[in-house]
Amino acid sequence: MAEKIEISYSATPPGQVGLRPRKVKRDGQFRVFTKDPGVLTIEFIGDSPLKDQVMTADGDKDLTVVKPGKYLFKCILDVNGAKHVLDPRDPATPGGGEIEVDPDRGG
Repeated sequence: MAEKIEISYSATPPGQVGLRPRKVKRDGQFRVFTKDPGVLTIEFIGDSPLKDQVMTADGDKDLTVVKPGKYLFKCILDVNGAKHVLDPRDPATPGGGEIEVDPDRGG
């Protein structure tokens, strides 16, 4: 079962809800989702834990992590063509998300 990570644009502060970083075992799955209206995409910053170093992924889909480490990601919410970006490195748009991939294998 995939670890679920909620992103909220209406929370204070906006971004990942709950524990940060969210822990996922290697070869385990996670799913990033939002209850806010629009289409969510995530974009890893610098490095990716996903197979073939995929840097961008659609929200609300199970993603499998294969590389241990800590990973920051931007959250991009497309609302009728207007993109709302949460970048964990940018003080003007704080938020985004973070996962930590455990070297132990998951299932």
